Amino acid sequence: NMQVNDVTISGPGWTSICAGVWRSKHRVASNNFAQYTSGVFPSFLTRAADAGLRTVSACHWAPINDNLHTHETTERIGGEDEELTMCVCEMLERRGTEDLDVVFLHLDDVDHAGHSHGWLSGSYREAVHATDVRIGKLRQALERRRQAIEEASGAEESWLIVVTTDHGGSGFSHGRNVPEERTSFVVIAGGSSASSGVLSPAPTACDLAPTALAHLGI
Repeated sequence: NMQVNDVTISGPGWTSICAGVWRSKHRVASNNFAQYTSGVFPSFLTRAADAGLRTVSACHWAPINDNLHTHETTERIGGEDEELTMCVCEMLERRGTEDLDVVFLHLDDVDHAGHSHGWLSGSYREAVHATDVRIGKLRQALERRRQAIEEASGAEESWLIVVTTDHGGSGFSHGRNVPEERTSFVVIAGGSSASSGVLSPAPTACDLAPTALAHLGI
């Protein structure tokens, strides 16, 4: 039951998730980022890059890379959901501890299915299942990475996994300030910031960036 912005579209949604503040502060009220106060409220990935961490942003929806994750050292990748998933899996397994610290992955097929076939339609549920399978592949790649690094050097990495989305939906769209479109979810696994059970009180979109930064020690 995570709550998102009152304007339930991707620009305000992802900015609040990544910057950790509501639109009254980040000033993104649409999918136009011209008013974004990035100098005051940069994304968590930019803060991580500023701290010298190795960051990657792989996004289906290009405006995230174009407007939120703009640090000169952040590796930015675009593409379709399956392509991006396999790319990130390969990165996790190929790159060592000195080459990769933070990964942001944006998948968009579920949203496309909602717009094309309706939220909670059969096609929508199929897209959710396909996305769940992709998340499973990422977790398997992360586990293989952990085992390989531990066997090679004895080092242990602590990865925090955060899965969420920027808005809900109803009918064939979203954008309204109604429960079906303002209510999202978050799943957190791994790291010292995560404990088992249901989060209470329910988090908001603005809680995720501070959670990630706390895990990174920033």
